[in-house]
Amino acid sequence: MIDFFGLPTPNCWKTSIALEELGLDYRYTRISIGDGDQFEAEFDRLSPNNKIPLIIDHAPLDRGEPQRVFESDAILLYLAEKTGQLLPRQGRNRFEVIQWLFWDASNVGEPHSTRLAFIAEPGSPGSITKKGAEPNTMAADFLAGKIRDLYKQLEKQLSGKDYLCGEYSIADIAVLGHVIPRRVYEVIEDLSEFPNTQRWYQSLRARPAVQRGLALDEEMLATIVDEFRIPFLDQ
Repeated sequence: MIDFFGLPTPNCWKTSIALEELGLDYRYTRISIGDGDQFEAEFDRLSPNNKIPLIIDHAPLDRGEPQRVFESDAILLYLAEKTGQLLPRQGRNRFEVIQWLFWDASNVGEPHSTRLAFIAEPGSPGSITKKGAEPNTMAADFLAGKIRDLYKQLEKQLSGKDYLCGEYSIADIAVLGHVIPRRVYEVIEDLSEFPNTQRWYQSLRARPAVQRGLALDEEMLATIVDEFRIPFLDQ
């Protein structure tokens, strides 16, 4: 059994999709970051950075004490190693997947989350702009350019390929987590300008395990206002 602590977010979707794809038994616990659950004593004891996602594997391969894993892409790597799936065991193909997993970890999440902080309603929970102040459009535009560059790189890599590294892998799951809510960042609305990426995206969204992973905590998702929830889930 794996304990999975999270919330419906791009990084947590990576974990829920991987758990579903790999057919692993898991128990989900909601950590509401808006309510400060990440700083409660029990979770603080488990998480060194007070962030989600986080998993506790009660049946690690070494049969030792439960294994804690944090950071979304590290979780993907751990689950792939545990099951022997979604990651080639050796050779060039293995390092190709790991390179694109690191590409995601190093490049993709930060400009998205930071741009959202700049374009969110001033004074709102997600904004770093004080209420009554003018939004920082220069910073937001700079990050929009970085996001567009990422899509150009993704489009190039997917030329002539069904998946990022030839076969479906944890690299695809990692990047998908950020492409799903792309509309809330107000940079890439329509994927048709990136046909390789659009084909890849539609293929992944059609996978039953991906759909189950995205259904994580539907009770919580139902509480989000439509104008944010619909683009966030790309419905």
